[in-house]
Amino acid sequence: MKPAFCAVVLLLLCLLTPSVLAQNTTATPTTLPATPTSATPTTATPHISTPTTMLFAGDVLFDGTVYTRIKKEGLLAPISLALSQKLANADIAAINLEMPFSTRGTAETDKEFTFRGRPETASILTNMGIDFCALANNHMLDFGHVALADTLRVLDSKSIRYAGAGANLSAAATPSSFTVHNRRIAILSASRVVPKPTWHATARNAGVFTTYDPTYLLTAIRNAKKSHDTVVVYVHWGVEMAIRPEPYQRKLAQQYIDAGADIIIGSHPHVLQGFEFYKGKPIVYSLGNFIFTNPLKETMAVEA
Repeated sequence: MKPAFCAVVLLLLCLLTPSVLAQNTTATPTTLPATPTSATPTTATPHISTPTTMLFAGDVLFDGTVYTRIKKEGLLAPISLALSQKLANADIAAINLEMPFSTRGTAETDKEFTFRGRPETASILTNMGIDFCALANNHMLDFGHVALADTLRVLDSKSIRYAGAGANLSAAATPSSFTVHNRRIAILSASRVVPKPTWHATARNAGVFTTYDPTYLLTAIRNAKKSHDTVVVYVHWGVEMAIRPEPYQRKLAQQYIDAGADIIIGSHPHVLQGFEFYKGKPIVYSLGNFIFTNPLKETMAVEA
């Protein structure tokens, strides 16, 4: 079966923006960084005058049949030139990264599927024009903490921002902060789906930022809103292959918006779940698979 590579771009709403000024550092630490490489600004922007374009896409995986095609056709195989240009032309292009970048670590033994991408395939993200990766999901620790550390180093080396996983809870809960002309934009990433409690980032342990208890994410949203004009939340949630969101997804999304979030982007179900507006703010429950190993073609990218 051929992997799903196609996508439909949906114009969702207009916000204000142009080109990204802030970038990740290119340092390559030997251990998990204590905090992500993006710094949080201290004050909100007083005046914004130029439109901004943000493009959000769903799950991305460079393993299995996708990697087979990459080996056969090269690093440009997973995405068309036209779609790549669309992503590159956005001021911020974001995805859910459904794998670590690593050749190290040991696969989880009690999972049906364990994913990882070879570090060199991270260049595909650069070719695609990706600026941000959401890391909070149920595959980021498929090969343990060493693979997570490799992932952060690889993304740093490509100057690709990220959020949702890190050396501890503080690092995992820290948003990526972008300054796009006069607009400050924060992007958070959290998961309501992890396979075991040891995956949760804690004060002392590396892991994924989770939102089973939304308290920490709500606090992170409020804090981000104090110093940013727009707060985006990527959240991994729901039931795989379910075409409608669970009641808890709707409840959580409304809580996130009440706390200050402006856009909610969902992932994990691998199919589209539609979207709605709450208090004038968009909630996209699932964008489906953007580049993945299964043959499902239902996917879209949301332009804001």
